[in-house]
Amino acid sequence: MTKSLRLVASGLVLLLPSVAVGDDSLPGQQLAEGFRAELVYEVPRDEQGSWVCLAYAGRGRMVASDQTGKLYLVTPSPLGAPAAESRVEQLPLELGMAQGLSVVNGDLYVMVNNQKPKPASGLYRARDTDGDGLWDASELLRAIDGRGEHGPHAVIPSPDGKHLYVCCGNVTKLTEFVDSRVPRVWQEDVLLPRLVDPMKLAPHLMAPGGWIAQCDLDGKNWVLHAIGFRNEYDIAFNDRGDLFSFDADMEYDINTPWYRPTRICHAASGADFGWRNGSGKWRTWYPDSFPPAVEIGPGSPTGIAFGYETHFPEPYRSALFAADWSHGRIFAVHLEQSPETLMYGGTFETFATDTPLPTTDLAVNPEDGALYYTTGGRGVQSALWRIVAEEPVAVVEPVDGSLPRSDELSGAASRPNETLLGPVRVEFVGPAPVDLSPEMMQQALWRIIHLAALGGEQSSGGIESVLRGLKDSSRLVRHTARVALERLPLSRYREGLLSSPQPDDSIDAYLALARAGDKGDAPRVFEVLSRRDWNALDPIGRTALLRTYGVLISRYGLPDANTQAAVADQLRQEFPTGDATVDTAAAAVLMTLGDDPSVAAVVGLLEKTSLETEKIDYAHALTVAKTGWTPELRRRYFEELNGLLAYARNRTMRGYIDQIVTLAEANLDDAGRQAVTEQVAARRAMLTAGDALETRRVVSNWNIAQAMKVVEEDKGPRDLERGRKLFAAARCAECHKHGEVGGAVGPDLSTVGKRFALADLLEAILAPDNVISDQYQQTAFEVDGRVLVGRIVNLQQDKVMISTDFTDPKKYATFKQSDVESQRPSPTSPMPKGLLDVLNKEEMLDLVAFLRSGTDAGVDEN
Repeated sequence: MTKSLRLVASGLVLLLPSVAVGDDSLPGQQLAEGFRAELVYEVPRDEQGSWVCLAYAGRGRMVASDQTGKLYLVTPSPLGAPAAESRVEQLPLELGMAQGLSVVNGDLYVMVNNQKPKPASGLYRARDTDGDGLWDASELLRAIDGRGEHGPHAVIPSPDGKHLYVCCGNVTKLTEFVDSRVPRVWQEDVLLPRLVDPMKLAPHLMAPGGWIAQCDLDGKNWVLHAIGFRNEYDIAFNDRGDLFSFDADMEYDINTPWYRPTRICHAASGADFGWRNGSGKWRTWYPDSFPPAVEIGPGSPTGIAFGYETHFPEPYRSALFAADWSHGRIFAVHLEQSPETLMYGGTFETFATDTPLPTTDLAVNPEDGALYYTTGGRGVQSALWRIVAEEPVAVVEPVDGSLPRSDELSGAASRPNETLLGPVRVEFVGPAPVDLSPEMMQQALWRIIHLAALGGEQSSGGIESVLRGLKDSSRLVRHTARVALERLPLSRYREGLLSSPQPDDSIDAYLALARAGDKGDAPRVFEVLSRRDWNALDPIGRTALLRTYGVLISRYGLPDANTQAAVADQLRQEFPTGDATVDTAAAAVLMTLGDDPSVAAVVGLLEKTSLETEKIDYAHALTVAKTGWTPELRRRYFEELNGLLAYARNRTMRGYIDQIVTLAEANLDDAGRQAVTEQVAARRAMLTAGDALETRRVVSNWNIAQAMKVVEEDKGPRDLERGRKLFAAARCAECHKHGEVGGAVGPDLSTVGKRFALADLLEAILAPDNVISDQYQQTAFEVDGRVLVGRIVNLQQDKVMISTDFTDPKKYATFKQSDVESQRPSPTSPMPKGLLDVLNKEEMLDLVAFLRSGTDAGVDEN
C-alpha cells in the first residue's frame, strides 16, 4: 500500500519552491505505508553545489559532498522539527568531489572523484587533529586513475571494521594489488565478432570493467575482490557479511540479447560479472560469470544501504534500499538466500518516489533510526531528506549464526593455509557428516572451498573438495570451486583431467583449465570434451560445454579439421534442442566451426522465433558462416535482416543491425550478391526513406525566466499529442528518446519529469552549456592550427580518433597524438541552443507538458 508523501518541514517547503519534492501539484508523491518524509536541509546551490554522497559521521551527524565542491558536516534537526534547526558547516579540508565517504574509528575516508588534476582522484583519510569534532587534515592513501561518472565511487568498512572496501566504475584503471581473489586469467572471451556500441561510448574499454577491492585502514595491501561491473556506484554488506552492489545498465542496449538491466549483485569473492563492450557482454548463464540476485530494469543506480540500523518495522529493517536517480525512486529490495543453493534472490518494491526525486545517495542514521538521502547531481537543485517510520521499532541486536560470515572467511587469507582446511572440515563436517542436514553439508562444503580459493597457490590441501564442489548443484559452490581451481597451480589438476578423464567429470573443471591453461592444453581439452555424450547432458551441462568451446576458440583459435568435425557431430546429435539458451549458444559455436549442414537449421531458427533478441543472436551467428549457403538460404537470411532493420526502434538498434548486415555482406561472393539483389535494394530504400522534419522558422527568443513564468502561469489542459509531434519538430527526437519516440544519442528524457524540477528542466533545454555531464563532454583539440571538437572513441599507438557528430556515429576525425598542440574540455554542449525558438507560446507549453508527462518505458543515460 502507498500513500501521499508526508512532508513535515513545518511549512518550510512552501517557502522553497525549487525543492520539487514538496510541490503537491506534481504527480507521483508516494511512500510506503507507515512512513513519512522530512526535509532536513535545502542545499543553496550557488554556495554549496549539488550533493551526491552521504555517510553517517557519528554523534547523530551526517557528512555529505558536493559533486564538484567541498565536504559538509550536517547536524540534523530532531525528528519532526523544522529543517531550519539543522546546522551545516563546511569541513576545513581541501578535499571534496567525493563519491564515497565513510567514518571508521573516528577517521573520515574520502573517495575523491575529481575531473581536475588536484586533488587527485583516489582514497584519502582525514583526521581531527585539534579535537574540535571537525576533520581538518588529510592524506592521500592511494591515487586511483579514474574520474567522472564511471570513476572511483564508494568506500565502506568491512563488517569487522578492520578493512575498507572500495568500488570503481568501468573507466577506472586497476590499481596495484598484493593479491587477487579474482583469478588473474580474465580476457574478453567473446566468440562472435564484436558489435561495437553505435554511440561509440568508450569502445576502447576492455575487461575487467568496474571493480571492487579490499585494503587495510592505512590504504595498503590492496586485494582485488570482484570485477566485471559496468558502473556500480555503491556497495553494502548484509548481516551475514555478504557484499552487494547495484550495477548500471547500458540503456542503448535495450531490446538486444546482451542488454543487462540495472541489477542487485551479490558480489561474491572472485566473481567476474562479465561486463564487456558492445555485444561482448557475458550472458548470465556463463558458468565463468555470476548472475545478479535481482534484476530491476532500466534506471540509473546510485546509493544503496541496508536498513538494519533503522527503526523501521520488518520487512523494511532487513531490506536493502537502492536509489534510482533517473526515475526518481528508492527501492526496498527484499533479499533471500536459498538454503539449498546458497544463491541470493528476492523481490523489490518502490519504497519512495516523487517528481522529481533525483536521489544520489543513502545512509542510515542509527541515532534517530531514519534513512537519510540526498537529491541532486549534475548541478541540479539539491536537498537532504530523511524517511522516518510513523511507529518506530526498537533495534534488536542480531543473533550470531552458527556458521562464520564471509568477512571472517576473508580474513582467513592472512593465516597459514595449511592449518585451515583440516580444522574447518572437523568443525563443520565433523567425523560423522551424515549427522548434518543437506543444507549444513552444502554450506560446509562451500566454506571449505572458499578457504581453498582464498589460499590459492599457497593452499596445501583441498583439491578433492574443490573437484567435488565443481559437481555441486549450487551455482555458488560451483563458482567458488572453479575460482579455487583457477588459483591453484595447474600441476595439481591438469594431468588428472586430461590423462584420465571420467564420464562424470565436471565440465566446469575443463572451463577452468581453458581459462588458466595455455595454448598447448587446448587440443587436449577439445579432444576430451568432444567425447562427452551430448544427449546425456542436462541444459546446465550443455551450456557449460558450449561456453568452454567458446572460450577455447576465442583464446586459442579453431582446433584441427578432425576435431572441428567431431565437435560439430557432437552438437548436431540434437540441434535444435528447443531450449533457446542452448540453441543460440550452439548456433554460435557451429557457425564458427564452419559446419555447413547446420546453416539451414540456424536460418530456420531465425525465421521461426518471434523474439527480436533471439533473431539478433541467430543473425549474428550466421555472419561467420562462409559456406553452406544456397541462393534460397541467402535470400531468406537477408529478408530476415531487413525485417530486423525495419523493427529497429532507434538509431542505436539500427547501428547494431547495420553492423550485422555489413558482416553478412562481406561473406557474399558474386553468386551470393546476385541472389540477394532484391533484398539489398530494399534495405537501401528503407535506409533512405523517412519523412523529413518540418522546416520551421524562428518565432521566439526564449530565455529561462520568460519560459518559467509562462509555464507557471499556464492553467489550461495541454495537448500531449501535439507535444509529441513538436518533440520531433524542435529536433529533440534527433538525439533524445521519450518513451518509444526518438533516438538514443543523448540522455533519455522518458523520466525527465521525475528527476528535474521545472527550473532545472528549462535550464537544461535553454542553457545546455551551463552543466555538461562528463558522459557527453567533448574535447577541443588544436591540431596544426585547426580546432577539432569531438569525443575520443579510439586510441591506437600515436593515432587518435574522435567522433565529431553525436547524431552520426560514422563521422570521425583522425589525427596523430604527436600533432596535438593543446587540448581542453569543450565548454560547449553538443546540444544546440535555441531549439525552442521555433515554437510559439502554446507550442512550447505543449512540448514542456509532454516532456514532464513521463513514461514507464523510459531509461537513462547512466
